[in-house]
Amino acid sequence: GSSLTINRASYWWHRARSWAARDQLGDSRIIGVTCHGDLALAGQAAEAGADYLAMGRFFTSQTKPQAPPASLAVLRQACQQFHQPVVAIGGVNPDNAPQLIDAGAVSVAVIHALFGHTDTASIEATARRFSACFPATAGQAIPE
Repeated sequence: GSSLTINRASYWWHRARSWAARDQLGDSRIIGVTCHGDLALAGQAAEAGADYLAMGRFFTSQTKPQAPPASLAVLRQACQQFHQPVVAIGGVNPDNAPQLIDAGAVSVAVIHALFGHTDTASIEATARRFSACFPATAGQAIPE
């Protein structure tokens, strides 16, 4: 099914799709906007009602190697400027995630660093390392 039929959707806006996503999905859906390193786009997305802003690629990405880079300074500014939560994306792994979180990211989006592992034990261990990067979960047990 399309993302329009999913009960809770994370819907990535792109400029070509305009800002009609909220009208199509309604207020009960979670809408995130990928802004790369573009604070003007982040401002437009924030004003249009995005629930969160995704900023980045902060590091070399195996999933989207051609994504435009963003700086930690842009991340810091986005976190200070907008009331929406900011998610850091692009090449994130457990070793570099802390600097993104320290810069203000409330979450990190990962693909390869987690699912690039071939066994579930490594995926789980990496997920635990990611969880430990966040102050609110540091030292807390992840439910089994």
